[in-house]
Amino acid sequence: MSRPRSPVVAAGLIAFALTLNLSAGNVILPAVEHDLGVTPAVSRWVVLGHALAIVVFVPVAGRFLRRAGVRRAMVWGSAGFGAVSVVCALAPGIGVLLAGRLVLAAFAALLTVLTAVLAVAGAGGKAGGRRAGGVGGLSVAAVCATLGGFVGAAAGGGLVSPLGWRALLLLPVPLCLLALTARTPGARAEAPATSPAASPTGSSAVFPAASPAASPAARVPALLAVTVLAALDALVIVLCPFFLFQGQTMQSGLPLVGLTVIGLPAALVAGAATGTRLTARIGPRAVTLAGAALAAAGLALLLPLSPAWSASEVALRLAVVGAGMGLYAGPVHSLIMAVGAPERAASHLQFARGLGYVLGPALAATLWAAEGFARAGVGTALLPGLGAAAVAALALIPFRSMTTRRPSLQRPGAPWTPTRSRV
Repeated sequence: MSRPRSPVVAAGLIAFALTLNLSAGNVILPAVEHDLGVTPAVSRWVVLGHALAIVVFVPVAGRFLRRAGVRRAMVWGSAGFGAVSVVCALAPGIGVLLAGRLVLAAFAALLTVLTAVLAVAGAGGKAGGRRAGGVGGLSVAAVCATLGGFVGAAAGGGLVSPLGWRALLLLPVPLCLLALTARTPGARAEAPATSPAASPTGSSAVFPAASPAASPAARVPALLAVTVLAALDALVIVLCPFFLFQGQTMQSGLPLVGLTVIGLPAALVAGAATGTRLTARIGPRAVTLAGAALAAAGLALLLPLSPAWSASEVALRLAVVGAGMGLYAGPVHSLIMAVGAPERAASHLQFARGLGYVLGPALAATLWAAEGFARAGVGTALLPGLGAAAVAALALIPFRSMTTRRPSLQRPGAPWTPTRSRV
């Protein structure tokens, strides 16, 4: 259980806020078009331009983090995100809104990289965090990010009318500001010391031990897996609300509709907890493969989209998908964070993840448009999710254990000893 002011909690809050901001942007577009008098071809850049800019700014954010340090970068990122969000909410025209969203992407990119660094730093004091790249903290951040996207897409439409689209843009800001209360590492995000004596403060290293003997090229299969699995996550987040609220579930009573909606998030959390425990036993690669297979099985069960399904039958199928997504959420990220300096690994991780979040909805929208945006077309748009799971499996199957070196866990200050990593 993470403490309220731990870096892991801060990572979860920021991850939830950022994806809430991104996914809620999709549901405010009709209101933006009406209020600002623009066409759908222009308004869609409120979301697409922001998402693409985040991917572009992530490498720059990683370099800034290395120079500024974690605490300073967190203050700059949160304050900038809040200030620019206010500008976007008060935008008098589409030009100011689009420009504001581009600037907002720069601060969002910095916070995005910080989530991975904070998640690993929060697990740095645990043996499991050192060996598995902080898989517990990474699972929390990944699950919160998916939940933020799901909540923004599913509940955002119901909040536009009572709150207005301008107020909806401000909802993530308090979460980012709340993350500032967390205890964050004061040192720069550099490679960890090998012993307490090597640390400037004389304490144990803030970040988990990286794998200096491993080549950064070892990350490539994991980066591909992160990209395609993020695309799968985005497909589910974007399309499930349409399936849930435009089909037969709306004809059911509100309690059943609520159970349907909560099926995926509840299974997601349970799957993440299970994945964290399994990773300590069998390693992240095997858990990632199992999660991808389970998510693919859930999608295969969901694809028929039968009108005869009850709300509970829909919830069960979504729960299988959510359990698979939760299972691979942390382990696949730990494959990347276990190699190299934390801030560089975090930049690579979030670049790959951001790319998947851009490609997933774009592909889904293209396939769904080809079906005339009919309800049956949701199944066609979900099909690439099966392909994403297959590509992730093919990328990770040859990803063999690599030789690494880490400090002995038997006594402080012990010399480096070779061992076999489960990465």
